[in-house]
Amino acid sequence: MSKVYIVTEGDYSDYHIEKVFSKKEDAELYVQLNKSDYYSMEVEEYEIDNVKLPDEKDVIHYYFCSTAIYHSETHHKYYILECNIKQREKIQLRTEPSGYKICEFSSYYTNNGDKKIATIESFSQKSQVHAFKILIEQFQIYSQQAFEDGKL
Repeated sequence: MSKVYIVTEGDYSDYHIEKVFSKKEDAELYVQLNKSDYYSMEVEEYEIDNVKLPDEKDVIHYYFCSTAIYHSETHHKYYILECNIKQREKIQLRTEPSGYKICEFSSYYTNNGDKKIATIESFSQKSQVHAFKILIEQFQIYSQQAFEDGKL
């Protein structure tokens, strides 16, 4: 396995890669020559090319749809924003040909003060239409249940 040696500097939001080397000795010399009183430089070691790439038969096309439900407290209404439909190639990790995921938010607000209630995502190997149909069905089920539970 090949390795690279990455010189990093900074902390938190200022953390960044300074330089990348193929030899550890060169990276350590760079750190010695460029030490700073403000930030510490470190040499990090990473293996490269250690990922087995998939065979063509392992790649499957999925169609994805997603949408988000928002609530405008100013206008006292709920609305849908961002209906995205995309085709992606994915390495076969799923065994099911289609499905969905719902993610609820408790305190996510947009710049204009509207509250994001939930996102709904769907996927299908069949077609974009099938993925969109799953999305609409799950949106209807979620909306009905949220209304009955007093969330909407």
